[in-house]
Amino acid sequence: MNETLWAQFDFSKTEQMVDQLIGSNQISFSQMIAEFAAGNFDNALRQLKECSRQWLLPGISQSKTLLIGLLILALTAVFLQYLSGVVKNRQVADMAYYMIYLVIMLVLLRSYESLYENCMQGVSDVKQFMTVLIPAYSLSMALSQGAVYAAANYQLLVILLIGVDTILLKLLLPLAKSCFLIGLMNGLDEQGRIKELLRLMQRLLGWGMKLCLMVTISVSSLENLVVSRSEGMQKTIVKKAIGMIPGIGDLSESMTEVFLSSAGLMKNCIGVAAIFILFLILLRPAWIVFCFSFSLKLVAACSGLLGQKRLADTFSSAGEGGMELLKVHLCNLLLFSMVLAVTMVVARG
Repeated sequence: MNETLWAQFDFSKTEQMVDQLIGSNQISFSQMIAEFAAGNFDNALRQLKECSRQWLLPGISQSKTLLIGLLILALTAVFLQYLSGVVKNRQVADMAYYMIYLVIMLVLLRSYESLYENCMQGVSDVKQFMTVLIPAYSLSMALSQGAVYAAANYQLLVILLIGVDTILLKLLLPLAKSCFLIGLMNGLDEQGRIKELLRLMQRLLGWGMKLCLMVTISVSSLENLVVSRSEGMQKTIVKKAIGMIPGIGDLSESMTEVFLSSAGLMKNCIGVAAIFILFLILLRPAWIVFCFSFSLKLVAACSGLLGQKRLADTFSSAGEGGMELLKVHLCNLLLFSMVLAVTMVVARG
């Protein structure tokens, strides 16, 4: 029965997309589904360990280089501040500070631009993967739950893809970038007037992500609850009608039950494998952004200990801007993961 169902699916495009996005020929999407169906998760954990080893260490190395460079600039600012105490002209001290501040801004802008492009690419990669996955996943839903259930979730996933392209790429990610740029300007504002604007933008960004998650999960849950019950009632009627056939009714009803159970297992395995691939796609850029933000927070703490309060505020605000970028990145993962999880859990009956 499982072999017959397996022959109905074509994962060739999905395999090509996984190889293109993750860059590892060792990960086979169809093989992963087969292992999940057999209850074997060891290979998936091994692949996760290998990818983590390949991606996490370079992220730490890049952040280490950035951390050392920013600490050197902070120490240089302390040294220039000490020398400016010898000079009576206040303008010399201000010029020295602004020169160091300009170099810091150039370093951070160059690093953040690379991170921003990686996050934009990560969101686009998730969109491409879900585009090739939706047909096969919808087919599995049609076999296990019915055509109406599959059509409803297919429309929901397509709308979600359009929403990600419109809201995340064109609204939330640019807003997160604006938070970082405003945070860089925080060191030039001695009276703290920029902080309130920064807090307002962070709140707007948080509300936007919460609204996206709330709407997606609510609509998906309600739709699946209604449609799955309707399809469940129709399947019950069909199975009872088959069971009333004299002679072969009991056997036909049992075979129908086995078929539906096998199709449901296939659907859940595809969903779990898809969530695992989504995690692998977003793991590398999310880790790099986290290391970047953590490095800025650490430099801010060191600058505060050195007596450079304005530089500490700048590094801290820029680090918060990096964390906002990470939140948007994780929101992209949660949107698709929660929809897949809801379709697996709500319709299990």
